[in-house]
Amino acid sequence: MSSPLITKNTPGQLVHVSRELAHTAVTTTGVDITSEASGPLMLQYIGIANSGAAVASTTNNLNLTSDNDFGTATVLTSTAGGVTTSALVSSSTSYVLESGKKLSLAASTSALTSTGTIKVDAVFVRLSDGANVVAAS
Repeated sequence: MSSPLITKNTPGQLVHVSRELAHTAVTTTGVDITSEASGPLMLQYIGIANSGAAVASTTNNLNLTSDNDFGTATVLTSTAGGVTTSALVSSSTSYVLESGKKLSLAASTSALTSTGTIKVDAVFVRLSDGANVVAAS
């Protein structure tokens, strides 16, 4: 009896994207977390963690956004000000990233200036054949 072949990039498969950024890369205009999606993907989980120095401003939030044509632009907001080494947000969420669109991370009030690192992990589910996304470079 033969096993069925596992086909890459089919609907229902998970895609993990991870990107680390220096605090100074996170501005109010945003920095890309993912490349453009090659098909629709459902964001199932997002984790944003901080390492090193605290995020400088106590009023600064981190906004995970997309440039989707439909729905809200802000996927989630994390209160980041004054947080040192810990998870800023860990959330199960349902958000469809449209084909040709990407996720970005932006500071709400001012660019981050401290010396730490932000790590973003996202887990997506493919919604169509060939749908994929990778970390932005």
